[in-house]
Amino acid sequence: MYSVLRNVEILRVWNCHNLINLMPFSASLENLTTLNIQCCHRLINLITPSTARSLVQLTKMSIDGCKMITEIVANEGDATRNDIILSKLKWLLLHRLPRLTSFCSRNYAFEFPSLEQLIVNESPGMEIFSRGVSSTPRLWKMQLSVDGNDECWDGDVNTTIQRIHRTSAHHQSTAADVADVTYTSLNIDDVPLDLPAYFTDVHGHSSKLYGETALFFRLCCSALALLQFDIAAQIVELSLSMREIFLLSSKLNVQSSKED
Repeated sequence: MYSVLRNVEILRVWNCHNLINLMPFSASLENLTTLNIQCCHRLINLITPSTARSLVQLTKMSIDGCKMITEIVANEGDATRNDIILSKLKWLLLHRLPRLTSFCSRNYAFEFPSLEQLIVNESPGMEIFSRGVSSTPRLWKMQLSVDGNDECWDGDVNTTIQRIHRTSAHHQSTAADVADVTYTSLNIDDVPLDLPAYFTDVHGHSSKLYGETALFFRLCCSALALLQFDIAAQIVELSLSMREIFLLSSKLNVQSSKED
C-alpha cells in the first residue's frame, strides 16, 4: 500500500462520510500534485506532519465541506522537527469547514514559497493559520469568497486571519444583541420602511440600508437571534415577495412566544 501511495499524482476523495483517517500515519505522497477532499464528515484532521513533509510536488490542495475537521495538519508526530515546507503549493482552498480552527494548531514553522492563492470561505471558526511562523513570500491577499470578489490582507496570513476572526465575532455578537433586544418579538408593523439599518462588513466598511433591504436585514438578525437559521436563509433570498416576508415574520412571533 505504501508503494502505491508514493506513485499517486492526483487524489480526490468525495462523499466518504464514514472516513476517519485519510491514510496511514507515516504515509508518503512524494509524487502527489493535486489533493481534493470534499464532504468527508468524520475527518478531524487531514494529514500528519510527516506526510505533509513528503508533499514535495503538491501544487493544489482543496478541502471543502468537511463538517468535523478542526485542522489540516494534525497536532502529532515528530516533536524534534518543527519545520514543514510545501515548496510547490500554489493554490489552497479551505471552504465550508465550520469547525476548522487553524491549518495546524502546533507550533510548526510553515514555508509556502510558491503559494499565490489562498481562499478561506465559510469557515467562521478559523482563529489563526498556524501557531508558528508561516512564510508566504508570493502571497499578498487572501480571498474570502470562491469567486474572488472579496479579499483581505493585513501584512501576513496569521494576522489577516486573526483580524477577520475578531471582526466577524464582533459583528455576530453585535447583530445578535441588537436583534435580541429590539426584535425578539418582531411585528412587521413595528418596522417602518423609512427607518435605515446600519451594516459593517469584515473590512470595516459601513453601509446604510433603506426600505425593504433594511427590513430584510432586521428580519434576518431577528431570525439569527432566535436560532431560526432556516428562516434567516429564506430571508436573504432576493426573490422573496413582501407577502412571504409577512409570513416569515409571523413564524418568528410564534417562536418568540414559545421562548417566553
